[in-house]
Amino acid sequence: MTPGRYFLRKILPPQYYELLDGPLDKKSAGVLFTKMAKEMDPDEYARVIKVLNNFGNKVANEYGGVASVHLRDLRLTPRLQKMRRDLEATVQKIAQTKGLSAPARNRLIIEQVQKATPEIDKAVMEELKQSDNSFGLMVGAGIKGKPQQLRQLVFGDLLSVDSNFKPIPYPTFRSYGEGVTPMQFVAASHGGRQGYIGVQKATADAGYFSKQVRQPVSRQRVMSDDCGHARPYMVNADDTDNVGSLLYADTRGKSGKVYKKDTPITPEILRDLNGKIAVRSATTCGEGDGVCAKCAGIKEDNKLPDIGDEIGLNAANDWLQRLAQAGLGSKHGGGEASTAGNAKRGLAAVDQFMNMPETFVGGAVIADVDGTVGEPLKAPQGGWYLPVGGESLYVPADRKLLVKKGDKVESGDILTDGMPNMREIVEEKGIGEGRRLFVDSLRTLLQESGAATQRKNIEALARGFINRVQITDPDGYDGWIVGDIADYNVLEKRYKPRKDSREQYITDAEGKYLETPTLHYSIGTRITPSVIQNLQKANVRKILVNENPPPFKPYQSSARAFAEDDEDWLAALGGEGLTRSFIEHVERGADTDPNSTSYYPRIALMNAHQLGGKTNELRLAD
Repeated sequence: MTPGRYFLRKILPPQYYELLDGPLDKKSAGVLFTKMAKEMDPDEYARVIKVLNNFGNKVANEYGGVASVHLRDLRLTPRLQKMRRDLEATVQKIAQTKGLSAPARNRLIIEQVQKATPEIDKAVMEELKQSDNSFGLMVGAGIKGKPQQLRQLVFGDLLSVDSNFKPIPYPTFRSYGEGVTPMQFVAASHGGRQGYIGVQKATADAGYFSKQVRQPVSRQRVMSDDCGHARPYMVNADDTDNVGSLLYADTRGKSGKVYKKDTPITPEILRDLNGKIAVRSATTCGEGDGVCAKCAGIKEDNKLPDIGDEIGLNAANDWLQRLAQAGLGSKHGGGEASTAGNAKRGLAAVDQFMNMPETFVGGAVIADVDGTVGEPLKAPQGGWYLPVGGESLYVPADRKLLVKKGDKVESGDILTDGMPNMREIVEEKGIGEGRRLFVDSLRTLLQESGAATQRKNIEALARGFINRVQITDPDGYDGWIVGDIADYNVLEKRYKPRKDSREQYITDAEGKYLETPTLHYSIGTRITPSVIQNLQKANVRKILVNENPPPFKPYQSSARAFAEDDEDWLAALGGEGLTRSFIEHVERGADTDPNSTSYYPRIALMNAHQLGGKTNELRLAD
């Protein structure tokens, strides 16, 4: 037993001793604190944390001089010295190669350095940890820094970037502790300045984007304990983000044990599940406005949320703060090509994903017809023309095909890598499938941007953001007129199947339109072979369908314009384009509801009440 473990045993309750057996790094410390927070009395937990904090401060004060860093920590091991000499020789050989054009030489240098960088990062981490290097131990334990920053510190920046985030083909093979040449210093300064400017902009950009995201989630409040008619959401059983979700139905585990419906999934239960399982999700909740507690899932305190809890805003804040911090942390990359701009691109990517601009940079190619994929034809301008169902889709040169000749695809299918345009997908696939793809895509984007969050946090956003339809029936529908934008969740709860709808076996329903929501699929979903296949996997045999689409179609607002399309005119004034929005709501005679799930009417009408105004309803037509 080490002295550290001895003292920790004196502080912690005995039931947590087993968590001290291995190395107590950032990850294991997180497991320890999470377990204590969930199991201990809050006051006792606070006391233990205070004692641990005081103990840490005492150790730092008494042993800080011994554990401090030194110039010797910047020395390279023989292995790392050899790796540096080899890479430097390779770059020098390319630079001296006759017959190469300047662009070709620069491209080869950049490719060689970028190819070698991951291996060097790994080697630096391994070597410095083994040599009890203070920097290596700090990064390895997860206390501070990343492997790439450690490599920059002791090995060199390698590739820096210019002001446009393009790599400069002049690698830096020396650390600042060793001393760099004037040329290397100038090369590195570009990215450094850009990083500094980026940090100044990141605060404003992240703040503005946060305001946009909070609009669609602002209505996702807990309205009941149980909606009573939730639909199953199918997920992979081994997804760790299932922890906290409630089982939709009785589920048998690998051990043979049956877990009852509405059982919260714990890490222990998760390990006993396999295959595909059905859980409750905010995306398939049966509430017309807001969400129920059981579909929202267990909170961090291991309890269901209370009625009135702002689960949407809390969920968004979780990853918005991380995304903002990732943007602010871009300066720590030191202007290096492998890291510079990653966080900026991360924020920019998430912004583009939710605002869907006309110019969609790095977007995936999406099919707009059903059909069979033909042989790709080389385009004169670069890239490819991909035949699909009698149409020809342009695929940029930097996109990778995810389909091959002979594959059958459906309208709305993603054909290449890149960011999917949710507006196109929602219009083709419907609200339900759009929500599922939104969750999967944003989850990946946030992971890549250093702002990973639990799936259920994204599900709350998906429910609010992918939630608009436009009335298409000339006679309107149930109080809406043609052209009106309505909330799908509200409409779904009020929707009555048409008289000519028929219940059919799913194999006989291809080409028809779903009349009642099933699984994650929404009303109006066109029944395609892929939909049939997914329904079969979930043991769905019959569905209610209609020959014609319903009296509305999916409509996807951008995050920036989301508030403007709100039916409640006071909620709409919480967005942008105030003049246009106000006029449009006046023309419709829109009203506002003080009991709305949106906080804008509640705040405004509460103030109106204090001034002696009306509080029951306020119509613009009045």
